[in-house]
This record gives sequence, structure tokens and C-alpha cells, in this order.
Amino acid sequence: MKPPKTNIQKSTLRLILTLGILSFIILSGFSIHLYNQFIAQYQINFQNPIHNFINITPRVQPLPQIIKTAKAQTILTNEQYTCNKFGKDCKLALAIQKAENSTGNCEAMNVNTNGSVDFGYFQINSIHLKKGWKIADLVDCQRNIDKAFEIYQAQGFSPWTTYKTKAYLKFFN
Repeated sequence: MKPPKTNIQKSTLRLILTLGILSFIILSGFSIHLYNQFIAQYQINFQNPIHNFINITPRVQPLPQIIKTAKAQTILTNEQYTCNKFGKDCKLALAIQKAENSTGNCEAMNVNTNGSVDFGYFQINSIHLKKGWKIADLVDCQRNIDKAFEIYQAQGFSPWTTYKTKAYLKFFN
């Protein structure tokens, strides 16, 4: 026959049991957190069991997230790049760019009433494709800025309608 447990033994047993359960809960939560972090960073593929049963590879960031991240960084980067190109005429160039394409969308296209198309950050007209320029050059922000600078060096800002009509003035700081 076993002797009855004392109150001290019972409370110690409850304390140990409670600490054990709490430890289990905390470790389980932490384990789930680590598992979720791992799954967010890596992709697990089950393959042929003879060669390589499990293949773990880093996850590629989803394209929409890459685009969102790039766009968040693009505005300042494009403005800086424009200022590096246009130097002392930076503010005027940026005002014209904003008047032409207020969203700063690098892939923006606008069909004009004469059938020509304006492309990209600076809304460069399709007439310049005759020079051998590619549409891909005009919808890539930095190359669009490079092409805009080439036009500016040859003709100043007069090729941009917003310069001629002075529509850029509301964007000029």
C-alpha cells in the first residue's frame, strides 16, 4: 500500500506539470514560427526516391512582389538618374517629365491624334524609332531617360509638347 501524497508533493507535481505544458506550448509555437519562416524562404520538392528523395531550393520572390518593390524604389532612382543626366536642367527636365507622364510609369504609352505613340517615362514619340531605336529602349526607365537626354542635347526641350505649351510650369518647383 502506497502512502498518501502530501499537499507539498501535490503542489510540486502540479507546478512541474504546468511548467512542462507551458514549455511544450512555447516550444511548439516557436517551432511553428521557424517552420513558417523556412517554408517562406524555401521550396520543398519530393522526387524520385532512388536518387534524391527531397530537393530543397530557395523560393524565387513572386513577380508581383518584385515589381511592387521595384516601383517603390523607382521614383527616387529615376529622379536621381534624370538629374545626373540633365545636370543644371534637372528641375526643368523633371517638370517636363511629370507633365508628360504624371504617374512616372516607365511602360506608359499614349496614342496621339496623328497616330504616333509616345512611350515611357519621358513619353518619347515613336518618330524616333526611325533612328533605329527600339520600343524596349523607350519602355525601360533608364534607357528612356538616356534617349530623352539625346533628344535634349540635339534639340533642347522643344520636342516635348508640354514644354511648348508651358504645361510643365505647374510641376516646376
